[in-house]
Amino acid sequence: VTYAHCGFVEAALELYDRALRLAENDADRQFAYASMSAAYHYAAQREPDPDERSRLVHDGLYAATAALDPEGGSEVLAMCGALAHRSMMLAEIGHHHAALDDARAARALAVEHGMREEQVLAMAGETMALWGSGQSTEVLDLLRDTAALAAEINFTDYLDPVRAVEVEALWKVERHHEARAATERNLRAGNGRT
Repeated sequence: VTYAHCGFVEAALELYDRALRLAENDADRQFAYASMSAAYHYAAQREPDPDERSRLVHDGLYAATAALDPEGGSEVLAMCGALAHRSMMLAEIGHHHAALDDARAARALAVEHGMREEQVLAMAGETMALWGSGQSTEVLDLLRDTAALAAEINFTDYLDPVRAVEVEALWKVERHHEARAATERNLRAGNGRT
């Protein structure tokens, strides 16, 4: 987990794989799969090569789905994280209805159990799914709430796709000055990570 949070994703994935092989019960396997899905998603967000990014997203989806196996564990933190990450990855590959289902389920769990990082991810997944399925400009309110919560808890690592939706939605409603400002803000945020 420490490796994953520090950006050493390959090392984290190797350790998660070892943890998975050493797991003695369903709860341990569920935690390992959920953690792997988060690491794959994090890596995919930062991968410039489209083919490698696609591979990482699909590996992440596999891990998240394994974490949510109904015959596996039922640990809420693992389930909520897997649902939230899977919602964003499903939205990214165009499976908007499934992404929306996962996002809403994750958001309900996150709110109920006070899991604010997972709530940000779920809200981001919901935003991406709603925009992708119908380009509803109503996502602007959800975008604002997502960005505010992410900033409040300093958890903005996964928001690049949501920032892109913000720019598109602002252009659609002809709020051009705000769209340009959002584009500039996104570029600064991107340059700050490199």
